[in-house]
Amino acid sequence: MFLKDVALINPKPDDKYTDYINYIDTSSVEDGILVNISYLSTDFPSRAQRTLKNNDILISSVRPNLKHNYYVDCNKPHLVGSTGFLQVRVNNNLYDSKYVYYYLTSKPRIDLYTSIANFSQTAFPSFNKDVLEKLKMPDISINKQLHIVDTIGSVDDLIENYQKQIVEINELGKLKIDKFNDKYKHQKLSTICKLEKGIEIGSSNYIENSHDEALIPYLRVGDLVTKSNTYIDEQLSKNIAYEDDILIAFDGAPGRNTTGLYGSFSSGIYRVISSYDNKGFIYFELNSKLNQKIIADHAQGTTILHASKAIPFLEICEIEHDEICKLNVLFKRLVSLKKKINVLQKQKQQLLNKYFTNQ
Repeated sequence: MFLKDVALINPKPDDKYTDYINYIDTSSVEDGILVNISYLSTDFPSRAQRTLKNNDILISSVRPNLKHNYYVDCNKPHLVGSTGFLQVRVNNNLYDSKYVYYYLTSKPRIDLYTSIANFSQTAFPSFNKDVLEKLKMPDISINKQLHIVDTIGSVDDLIENYQKQIVEINELGKLKIDKFNDKYKHQKLSTICKLEKGIEIGSSNYIENSHDEALIPYLRVGDLVTKSNTYIDEQLSKNIAYEDDILIAFDGAPGRNTTGLYGSFSSGIYRVISSYDNKGFIYFELNSKLNQKIIADHAQGTTILHASKAIPFLEICEIEHDEICKLNVLFKRLVSLKKKINVLQKQKQQLLNKYFTNQ
């Protein structure tokens, strides 16, 4: 039995666009969870490519990657505005939708998509509907499917819970720092930290999906949003970021920043070097309205934006030590949650490998 026998691939969108909850594009999904969501406005329906209903599955057809896939678990439908997804609507009389989702997003399936993707488009290799339609489905009972779903789903639930906490911490920290910036005097960010630029090693040195201990993750600007599986030989690395480091981009997506990543980083990314007691303060200042505007004002370029000229102009507010400590507590909690998610993602991958490697 093939996937086309148990599911509709890219079903036609509904004619009516009313009472929808979210508008999704390829930047909206991270680790199987909706982030950076654009809520529906009057002009979105005309741009919608798909209508997603409860239990539908989105599979990223561009740069196939587990992190970009999404399972709809919501009573209100979503609208999809990107052609970078393939939509799967499972016949639940034949297969459990969540089981099919895990099956389609397991490493053997991702490796398959990648191996047959159209690499003539070197920047964005992709695969099409025909690949999914011809995918052979496992011969497995519904009870066994539900057992697998419950096991992997328990890990997914923890990841989603931690992701929600991260969003709340970021919102709280940014709210605090924006109020401080409006109230207190400012000085240069350079008074309490330095920014270390990454190195460019060339795409010919990229190694995908490797577990070789001699290799190290290589972080590019896109990884600040969604971590890819790109590695390089550790001997090529000249700089290392650890999970409690702050990384910020000044090329490509100026101002984009994160923490919780490990690996060597590219020339479009800078690492913040500071005392640990200032990291929370710096992290939330980099995300403040003040500094994001400074970066945007100094961004130059048409195809690719560059904003490294903004670095000398970045600012911090002159707040009391107690307030800095409170921001650092938030930052430590943020890093702790991201570390937990990293562990859970490895556990989830192990479960996916366990249940789907030989199917």
